Amino acid sequence: MSLKLLRLLRGPERSYYWFFLFLFFFGLLPLGVAVKIYSTFYLRFGTELLILGLFALSVDIIMGYTGLVSLGPAAFFGIGAYAGALTLLKLANSIWLALAIVLILSWIVAWLIGYLSIRIRGVYFAMLTLAFAEMFHELAFNWQSFTGGSDGLTGVPRPAIGIPPYVLSLGNPYVFFYFVLGVVIVVYYACVRLVNSPFGRVLQAIRDNEERAEFIGYDVRIFKRRSFVISGIIGGLSGSLFALLRFVDPDVLHWFTSAEALVMNLFGGMGTLYGPVIGAIVFLFSKDLISSYTEHWRLILGVIFVGFVLYSPRGIVGLYDTFRSKVVPALFPSIWRRVGRETERTTESIVSDMSPAHDRESSPKSKGNLTAPGTSADRKGEG
Repeated sequence: MSLKLLRLLRGPERSYYWFFLFLFFFGLLPLGVAVKIYSTFYLRFGTELLILGLFALSVDIIMGYTGLVSLGPAAFFGIGAYAGALTLLKLANSIWLALAIVLILSWIVAWLIGYLSIRIRGVYFAMLTLAFAEMFHELAFNWQSFTGGSDGLTGVPRPAIGIPPYVLSLGNPYVFFYFVLGVVIVVYYACVRLVNSPFGRVLQAIRDNEERAEFIGYDVRIFKRRSFVISGIIGGLSGSLFALLRFVDPDVLHWFTSAEALVMNLFGGMGTLYGPVIGAIVFLFSKDLISSYTEHWRLILGVIFVGFVLYSPRGIVGLYDTFRSKVVPALFPSIWRRVGRETERTTESIVSDMSPAHDRESSPKSKGNLTAPGTSADRKGEG
């Protein structure tokens, strides 16, 4: 068991599993409310951090892994928020029906926008996605009878989940927190599997060099459209959860919502999945803390953001890597060398343990009747 745990925490995908541990400890947040260390405000705030972290993760799929700078993520966030709220207010008080409608509608809208936008590149793609988001913003602002206009939609009910008699109400802040945490964990795990699949490798190839990916035979337009749809679905899901936390108004569709999602990605570190979630937590916590002292919090956050762009383009993840690779060895050289030797020995044992036995048995050295490719027998046959 310990060897398997070391594989996870020291293997090539160790960062993903460390983040799972982070989410586990984040899930202990309600215990502080239960023992009255802090108020229920922090439980609600923690729920908001998870929801907006999920929204930032959706942006990372399209921007960090596909290399497409979109200014329209707010369109899917707002569509999910309005679709979920309207379903619960007008159709049925069922969270599963609301989520199903949100996912289907987000998929349709994302496919349509992606079909029209993926045809162009660069700044034109960014501006076109921004135009779509602003179009939905104006629609929500002016359709008073359906969306509530500038007043938005209030009084969105929080339905119950479970099977009678084992029913839990999402109106309970503890239940809602763990429901959101469960959704974040499931989506995050699915995204980890996605980006490490052949499909995810193609997306990263497109991000690194689109022309080369197209040259070796991939239809990059189809892959980018699929990535755009996946990002839109996750964004819509985060918006539906946000509708259960607060009232819904046209601001969820405003371009500033998209800008905040981009800032969260840059704060945390794009192309990592966990970086944008951490960036969302740091950004919102800093915003809440600084705004409690001064009304000029945007100026201070802007200076911090410029500092990250200039000195740590990879965000908080980059700062951690720099600290681990440069600062720690300089401060504790003897400890670092000892840890390095132990890590090297552990890695060697993991690699040897992971080597399949049948590969060793079927090697040319173990069977005299087999000849490895490229040996003298092959060259003799070629002659």
